[in-house]
Amino acid sequence: MLKPMSVETARLSAQASAMRMLEGLYVGDPAEILERRFAETNHCWMFFNNRSIIIPPERALSAFAYVIAKRGGGRLVPDYWDDEVRMQEYLETISEYLATHDAETGQQHV
Repeated sequence: MLKPMSVETARLSAQASAMRMLEGLYVGDPAEILERRFAETNHCWMFFNNRSIIIPPERALSAFAYVIAKRGGGRLVPDYWDDEVRMQEYLETISEYLATHDAETGQQHV
């Protein structure tokens, strides 16, 4: 089994995704593109866009959270920043999925 990545490495991966998703909307320090707050479960972390970044309606698809699996890989997910209960429920669901599936391909682990 692969050694799980660190939260620092996961944050860097989420930052890279955020820089791609928010291209043209954010030109600041990559280290500030995500909120400091993140959520964690047994199999993944969820990171959120910095709330000071204004995302216009026509770029609504850029308003995602980033789930990074502890085994590596990640995906964009709905951003439930304002709904702690829903966010935790969603995170638990995706965490259980990631326990048995690859984060990027969806293929089941052998």
